[in-house]
Amino acid sequence: MDFESTLERDFLIRLETERGVLDVVSQPLTIEFTGSNGQIYPYTPDYLVTYRAYPAPYRAPVLIEVKPVNEHALCHL
Repeated sequence: MDFESTLERDFLIRLETERGVLDVVSQPLTIEFTGSNGQIYPYTPDYLVTYRAYPAPYRAPVLIEVKPVNEHALCHL
């Protein structure tokens, strides 16, 4: 699996211990969004995580962005 930082590597190692994880895809897609200035920007999440449907209850696939805590906090301003 591809990773671009030690933080992403550590995230992938942690996922290996999660029994409910079915698959992990690195940089699965690019989403375009319009900023408040009207300009279009691309965004590529780090991973798409899909989960086993059985025997656990259904859990929707999740797009993941791996960032240090201090950078993640800036995303919510």
